[in-house]
Amino acid sequence: MVTPPARRRGREGRATPCPAAAAADVLGIPVLATEDVNGAGALGAIHARRPDLFVVVAFGQILRKDVRSLPRLGALNLHFSLLPRWRGAAPVQRAIEAGDEVTGVTVQRIAARLDTGPLVAKREVPVEPGERAGELEARLADIGAALLADVVLHAAESGVLIEGKAQDDSKATAAPKIRKEEGIADFTAGPEHFCRRARALHPWPLSRAVLRAGKREAGPVSFHRVLPARAGGVAAEPGTVLAAGRDGLEIACGGGSVLLTEIQRPGGKPLDAAAFLNGFPVKPGDRFGR
Repeated sequence: MVTPPARRRGREGRATPCPAAAAADVLGIPVLATEDVNGAGALGAIHARRPDLFVVVAFGQILRKDVRSLPRLGALNLHFSLLPRWRGAAPVQRAIEAGDEVTGVTVQRIAARLDTGPLVAKREVPVEPGERAGELEARLADIGAALLADVVLHAAESGVLIEGKAQDDSKATAAPKIRKEEGIADFTAGPEHFCRRARALHPWPLSRAVLRAGKREAGPVSFHRVLPARAGGVAAEPGTVLAAGRDGLEIACGGGSVLLTEIQRPGGKPLDAAAFLNGFPVKPGDRFGR
């Protein structure tokens, strides 16, 4: 198995292997951890293993042609979208943000350009109402693993890899990497779009805003669960608290309002609205903003 090297994580900054490397260690699978899979050292180590097939999942490095040509049967990638839709680093998040009702997983042969290879297998998956990116990604991982296993098993038994079907580039959409600054809440957005973005940015970087309640300030407050509340009929400035109770905080946004039902203050844990208000009372007229 080839993985990125251990990274420093958490408050203590300990070097921690990626989950795949940790699982491989438990299973006794040798791991090559490298910053550059295309480098001479990695290339030599992989060549020595005489691989039959490469399987790449969320690896984060582009394989050059000389690396892709090492395995006898070629190289496959499991991608978390229905290619050619959502080519790029954040297909799950972008699908939710766009309001896609259906997404899925694709097994593709790796090509020179990112996510453009021939399509070997696909499986569609409905996006559940209110589903957040982390939840959808976990479902897709299970479904994708089963689909990938079928493809690999077929290749192992037949000794050949399915050539696949060329993608229609005219139908391609881009799924650029999520940036931390995308989490700054934009209350001028409509209720549906605001909630889709909040779901897309969960569990990272989370939609967030500074809360000003009277002379007190908390922030940035992170939104873990947000629901559309009203469409139209709201005269208040976007970001204004319209109501605050145990069912949630209703906040004015562009063309309506949203209901925050699970909220987190800096350094705290996610709380339902009732628990949040017990520790930080909020009343109509208070404001969320930057």
